Parts: sequence; structure tokens; C-alpha cells
Amino acid sequence: MENLGKHKDDFCEGFKDGFLRSEAGKVCRWREHTDVNDGFKSINPVYTLAYECGYEYHKLGEPLLDETVESFFLKLVKHVFTKHHNDFNE
Repeated sequence: MENLGKHKDDFCEGFKDGFLRSEAGKVCRWREHTDVNDGFKSINPVYTLAYECGYEYHKLGEPLLDETVESFFLKLVKHVFTKHHNDFNE
């Protein structure tokens, strides 16, 4: 998470892409960072994690709001930093 701004952009883009793909009735392209069409392993795990989350979020029937996407990103950052802190300060 050394470039938080880039990760935020990737997360927002991925989440919205996944949401819109679900909204269009298409299958989720990314599962566990792997392209379901050809097995390609993503080099951007932030995007693919967010994509899958956005896809599943649409299925809950919730609206796509910028505030919601940003909230999810902040929760992810908090989780990563908390885990890092706990792992290295036991």
C-alpha cells in the first residue's frame, strides 16, 4: 500500500466495473484474481478484489454510490494496516 492514491483509483475503478458487469447480467470476469475466460492471473490484485466485490454488491440490490465505494476502500485499508500492525507488533 505504498501508493495509496493509485490503489484507491484501482479499487474504485474495479468496484464500479464489477458492479456494472453484474448490472448488465454478465458473468463475473474475475474470481480470486483469475480471469474466468482464459485463466490469466491478474497483476493488479486491488482491482480484481474490488471488481469481485462490486459484482457481488450489485446482487444485494444496493445502489452504486461514490461514497459507498470509498467507504469500502477505507475499510480495506484499515484492515490491511491493522493486520500489518498486529503481525509485526505481537
